[in-house]
Amino acid sequence: MTMIQFRSVRALIPIPTASEFLMEFYAYVAHMAATAWAQTPRRPYFYIQEGNFILSFNAVGDTVPWDTVQELAERLWDCAARGLTDLFDAYYAHENTNIALQVSLRIIDECLSSSDSDFCYREGSVETVTGPDLSNQMQPWGGT
Repeated sequence: MTMIQFRSVRALIPIPTASEFLMEFYAYVAHMAATAWAQTPRRPYFYIQEGNFILSFNAVGDTVPWDTVQELAERLWDCAARGLTDLFDAYYAHENTNIALQVSLRIIDECLSSSDSDFCYREGSVETVTGPDLSNQMQPWGGT
C-alpha cells in the first residue's frame, strides 16, 4: 500500500508515555492480524479499541486484507518508536487493486492537554478490545 496523504489531528503528550503505549498497542494489532484475526473473514470496516484509543480501518473497493493490517501496524509501531505519537488520518491506495484505505487513530474522550501530567490513557478504562471478528468483541490484551 502506498500512502497518499497523512493528516495529523493532534499530538499526544507526554511523548515518552504515548510512545510506550502506542508501541504496545501497534505490536498487539500486528500480532493479532497475523494470527487470530487472519482466521476471520475480511471486512471493509472495523476498529480496534484499547483504553481510550480507537484505531479504525475503512476500505473502499474491497475488504481490508489482514496482511495489510499487519504491515500498517508494523509501520505505525516504527513511527511510535521514533516519537511520532499523533492522532491521525492516513489514506492509502493499493497499486495493483482498486482498494483505497483510510486508517485513523482517535481518542474517545477529550482529556488531552499540553501538561505532561494529563496524558489521557487510563489503563483498564475499556475492558475489552473491540476488533474485527463477527461479534466485534475480542479478548483483552494478553487474552487468547
